[in-house]
Amino acid sequence: DSPATSCYFTWRKAVLPAAARVQRARKMTRNAMTMQGSTGSVRVQVCVVPGIIRISQVVEIDGKSG
Repeated sequence: DSPATSCYFTWRKAVLPAAARVQRARKMTRNAMTMQGSTGSVRVQVCVVPGIIRISQVVEIDGKSG
């Protein structure tokens, strides 16, 4: 789990600042689907590890449910 964990934190450091920028851009462009798509591709580029995608999906679900 160590590589997965470090990879996840790398993903978080890369995506969270980008997500803040995306939210600001979204207010101007209202193009939510495109923004979500670009965030997804960033995740894949930063973390090309089988299983990490599953972990990040679980994290997203947890975040949505609160």
